[in-house]
Amino acid sequence: MEFRSERLHAKQVKPEISELEREQLLLSIVSLLSPKVVENLPPYFHNILSMEDAATWLDRMLSESSLFMLEDKGSTCTLGLLFVSNSHAGRNHIGYLLAPQYWGQGLASELLAAFLVFAQGKLDWNTLVAGVDVTNVASLKLLRKLGFSQSIDGSGDVVFFEYDVNSR
Repeated sequence: MEFRSERLHAKQVKPEISELEREQLLLSIVSLLSPKVVENLPPYFHNILSMEDAATWLDRMLSESSLFMLEDKGSTCTLGLLFVSNSHAGRNHIGYLLAPQYWGQGLASELLAAFLVFAQGKLDWNTLVAGVDVTNVASLKLLRKLGFSQSIDGSGDVVFFEYDVNSR
């Protein structure tokens, strides 16, 4: 699976990639999952400091979700990741991250807008759920702008949003 936007190419990472591709991916993961990037993400995103850590993280992500590598369309430079949890009764949790040098350029908005169009073609993706730390103002605004509705099941420092894929 893959989708594109004006500046991005999102390719699903498959478990059966070559050793060279896996090594390059693991290097990208170590670089991407910096403390600044994962500050508001779940604990298993933290402390990915080595290739071994990255391999453990990658194997977990591939077993629990569809993982997309985000590349610049012009250079194949890795910009970030998008993940969609395996469906639970038609509900899929989503998350994304971008390397800090790509923040503030509208890429998250472009990514999610393209992803929402892509998601409409997936029969088992009925509701997308996104949890956002209350201090992540940019992501809170972005989800609202794209039509996500705040749900009432938020707790503590996390606000949850839902997007009904079939109503679009």
